[in-house]
Amino acid sequence: MSLSRRQALALLAAGPALAALGAGGVLATVWDQAPGPGYRHLSPSEASFVRALGGAAWPATEACPLDGALAELDLFLDASLDSLPELPRKAARAGLHALDALTLPAAGARFRTLDLAQRSTWLTAWLNSDTMALRSAVTSIVLVLGMGYTTHPAAAPAFSRLYRCGYGR
Repeated sequence: MSLSRRQALALLAAGPALAALGAGGVLATVWDQAPGPGYRHLSPSEASFVRALGGAAWPATEACPLDGALAELDLFLDASLDSLPELPRKAARAGLHALDALTLPAAGARFRTLDLAQRSTWLTAWLNSDTMALRSAVTSIVLVLGMGYTTHPAAAPAFSRLYRCGYGR
């Protein structure tokens, strides 16, 4: 099923109503999931969503051939969550689940299971949403993941050449 930009924007306009209805159910099931193997905080579904979002935000290009889905941004975010107190950390994790489920009504599937073109369309729609809370949440997660992407050992040399400054971890 292909989602047009107009359909995505119409769905996002109903965001507050959908959020109110779905938040209770999502929150109850995702609030305190056990971390997956190799993670301190993220569950397997959260890590999968982060990888899918990273791939949509940073596809491989000629300038930087590292695909965001392969940049281990899930591990970067997991380590970054160490700096948050427990309540905001759990809220951030619940937000990952909410974003992952936001595509269900229109696309019939969670964000992490969509193909790259669909994920890119959704990400663009979220980043341009008229709903400030959604736009801010997505911008925040993309910003944090961008720090992990641009400092990744395989991406840092490309960004260093482009911007002539020190990059890397």
